[in-house]
Amino acid sequence: MPGKKKPRRTDAWTELLRTPAFAKPEGRGQKKLPPRTKLAHVLLGLGLHPPIVLGTRTFPGQRKDEGNRIRSTIANNALFASSAFGVTMGVAHQDWTPRAKAAFNLEDPPSPYEVATYTLGQYGLGTPAPFSSATRAKKPHATRRFFQGIAGRAPRLHTSAFMWWLIGVGDEAIEEVIPGWEQVRADYIRVLMETSSFAMWALGADLTPIVRSPRHARALLTEDVEFRAERKEIFSSTYVQTLLRLGKRARPVSRVLPTLSPVYATMAEKEQTEFLLPEIWQGELERVRGNMWWNVVGLKMYPNRKERIQHRDGGFTFQLEGRRVL
Repeated sequence: MPGKKKPRRTDAWTELLRTPAFAKPEGRGQKKLPPRTKLAHVLLGLGLHPPIVLGTRTFPGQRKDEGNRIRSTIANNALFASSAFGVTMGVAHQDWTPRAKAAFNLEDPPSPYEVATYTLGQYGLGTPAPFSSATRAKKPHATRRFFQGIAGRAPRLHTSAFMWWLIGVGDEAIEEVIPGWEQVRADYIRVLMETSSFAMWALGADLTPIVRSPRHARALLTEDVEFRAERKEIFSSTYVQTLLRLGKRARPVSRVLPTLSPVYATMAEKEQTEFLLPEIWQGELERVRGNMWWNVVGLKMYPNRKERIQHRDGGFTFQLEGRRVL
């Protein structure tokens, strides 16, 4: 007798949206979420065009209606939708809450924008990614997948919540889905600070004084798995552990960031980007916002599909208020 077919593995982006908080209303037909989705598809599905979208020439294959499925699921939770479909979505949070900031145990922790860009960003065409020449020879278009390395250290649901927060969903919206979110996020940051690559990047200190070999130097310059052991050696050194314990940024250096960020640094940057979008992208943005209106307003305000279609033009500029700003 053949064994039972294994369910397709989901990914962190859809994990949060699969919780009971996003259950569809009784009696409403709704397509299921795709088993997996990409960051670029999440951003485009929400009508966002940060540098990672505008600077990437091609995207991975997208399933039909993937954006519609994500939007219709988000619309099942009014508070989350008010943030994800709001004017502030895609704009990095400007600061950490006191508890989240304390979790870094650093006098000068990286900003939410820096963390979003470091963990989710990519390097643009013409900008060599921080991989060795050997890795680039095997995979010329190798992409960074930071959160895959966290999979065994924290629940995927918490990774999902943290990623959604990084791209602009508000604290109050995630709190409704994950009660105790403030503590969950603090604990997650502590997990990140136990990860050698993230902790040394977040520290933002010159570590060359403890480099003892060419491989140690390469370990600080690349993100290759090949140099994981050397990174752990540097991370475990008395020098680095003392700095982390004291929270000191001795001999500060700039934190290196990928060139293509997944978020806007400010609201002004988002407004400017949308104003300058090519006509074809403007049309796509209108379609996305019209679909948001359909899910949030149209389905409730108009009793039948014909009426919704008659009024849907009013949704092309639809946006909600967005998250509460800290």
